[in-house]
Amino acid sequence: MAVAFLPLAVVLVLCLLLPPLGALVAAQPIEQFLHLPLEARGWDALPASRGATGVSLALGAALVGWTLWRSRSRGPVRQEAIPGAAWPRWSWSGPVLLVAALAIGAIWSPHLSGPLALLGLTLALNAHLQRRSGGSLVHRNPRYFLALYPVGAALGWTIHWLNLYLQLWHYPSPPGAVSFTLLATFDYAVLLPALLSLRQWLATLPGLGGWGQRATPLGTGDVRWAAWPLIGLGGLGLAGAGVWPDHIYPLTWVSPLLLALGLQALSGKPGLLAGLASGDWGRLLHTSLAALLLGLAAQAWNRWAGPFWVFDLSLIGGPAPLGLPVVGWLGVIPLALTGLWMADQVARPWHGRNKPRFPEFPVKIVLK
Repeated sequence: MAVAFLPLAVVLVLCLLLPPLGALVAAQPIEQFLHLPLEARGWDALPASRGATGVSLALGAALVGWTLWRSRSRGPVRQEAIPGAAWPRWSWSGPVLLVAALAIGAIWSPHLSGPLALLGLTLALNAHLQRRSGGSLVHRNPRYFLALYPVGAALGWTIHWLNLYLQLWHYPSPPGAVSFTLLATFDYAVLLPALLSLRQWLATLPGLGGWGQRATPLGTGDVRWAAWPLIGLGGLGLAGAGVWPDHIYPLTWVSPLLLALGLQALSGKPGLLAGLASGDWGRLLHTSLAALLLGLAAQAWNRWAGPFWVFDLSLIGGPAPLGLPVVGWLGVIPLALTGLWMADQVARPWHGRNKPRFPEFPVKIVLK
């Protein structure tokens, strides 16, 4: 059991230790990074650069374009209607939590309304997913569904820890340290279950269920050669966060995912990118789309009810819908894929222990 969680533990420990280690080796004052909550940047962000903004926009557009081109279907994807089922008994819980979130935000704490509404949305999506497809995360394996909440909290606090060094966003009017910690933990805990639930719900929608399926297989061959370069690059991004935060933050941001892919390649086992070899991009595309939708909703709520946090990226400028530069929105995708990888690690103890009527675990939505 402990061995199954070893890659996850390695990634989290390296994310925790390498940034302060890099700062100490470079003789950087570590106290400039450790502020909880981070009410203001410890130093001024570098002004926006046309060159850096243009290059980042070009690279982002090229990456998105290449992904959409490679993942296009090479043949028709047949989809059959899923017979409807009855609403589950707990389907009322989602709408009730959504109404409670509105009431709490209006009369008491707007800080609490966001994560409470996301929890209600997660339960509502699972209820509708079960009615549409006959299965959901809540129904098929409630223990795994509950396990996603502490894993989501761990991922959220890991990214928060990295932000103490990068200082990409700050909290202009935070509550006290204890209240902030509790609210942030709740915020982070609800994100991963919401991401996976929304991903699976999107996969049942007409026109989206076959998205990315039957694409040209991406021949990767033996990728174990890439293991140590990925691990080394991820380690450099993490250690550099305490030395050159304003310049290296794009690499630091994707470093947890690079470490995960490196450890996965080192094991030689199929993992996060396994579907690409058979031409199935659906899992990654649905996860990325779900992450963008959740990011838009979270930032819209932040602008409407707050702002509770403010982004302040170095070097990157240009159009900033909802207060975040366009390229910054692509940053939610590596976070989402890292969360998907972590969810896969947590699912390992349940593999092979499925109920007979639920042969697929984790829950897989398949439209034939």
